[in-house]
Amino acid sequence: MRICASCGERYYWIIDRDYLAEPGSKPGTNENAAGVASGRPIRAKSKTNGHLRVDQFVIKDDDGISYYAGQLFGGCGFEPLDDFGMPNAGATEIWINGELL
Repeated sequence: MRICASCGERYYWIIDRDYLAEPGSKPGTNENAAGVASGRPIRAKSKTNGHLRVDQFVIKDDDGISYYAGQLFGGCGFEPLDDFGMPNAGATEIWINGELL
């Protein structure tokens, strides 16, 4: 379980699509990030309304090329980009539910 430094909510994210995966590469690896997650799934409730929010995310670079997509449970939105997208791929944008954060 991780806790967002900005909002204090527990969060969990998982990548379900790696748009730049190497053909034939095993999921959950550097060559295919599908299945990579922030840790163990959470079952915590949000502080805001008692329900854990689930958002769809897409991580992109500054040219608009999509790198990864997945689901974010809780948090405030930047966690997949901060935890994985920037350090591993140099990504610069995260889109949550179709909107740029």
